[in-house]
Amino acid sequence: MNDVDQTIRRGARVRGLVRPWPLRVIIVLLIVEGVALLGLSLGSSGWFSGAQLISNQGVFPRATDLLYLSGVFGPIGLAALMAALGLLIRLRFAWLLAMLVQASILLTCLQLYAQQRPQYIYPLMLCSIITVLYLNSLEVRVAFQAAPFSRAERSLEALDES
Repeated sequence: MNDVDQTIRRGARVRGLVRPWPLRVIIVLLIVEGVALLGLSLGSSGWFSGAQLISNQGVFPRATDLLYLSGVFGPIGLAALMAALGLLIRLRFAWLLAMLVQASILLTCLQLYAQQRPQYIYPLMLCSIITVLYLNSLEVRVAFQAAPFSRAERSLEALDES
């Protein structure tokens, strides 16, 4: 390829006409995380019935852990799927939502690691770390960067301010 073809491709990529491969990886990872978190949430809420929640001594510790999992991982999983959809259609707030989802997953997994050390948090943490690294790659950041103002838009803003 010559320099002109590379410049045309780079310009198309910046304008959002070509989806960079790190963005595709992020979308797939967010979908995997969202499905896994919703699966953990729905699976943990189905492991007990309401009669098992309360005993003569109070609430069972296992039941509170299961309620915690379904109450925390469910909304985070939905947010991960919404972020994947937003990244797919190139909404600018989706990048921030994806970062917030990753922070929530990592904080929750860190808390679970300190308390119980369940085996399912290791793949979630690995997937979150990889997603954060890809979210901070240059191609993804450029794809969601605001376009610079043209001269006509700048002159209109100057007229509005005066």
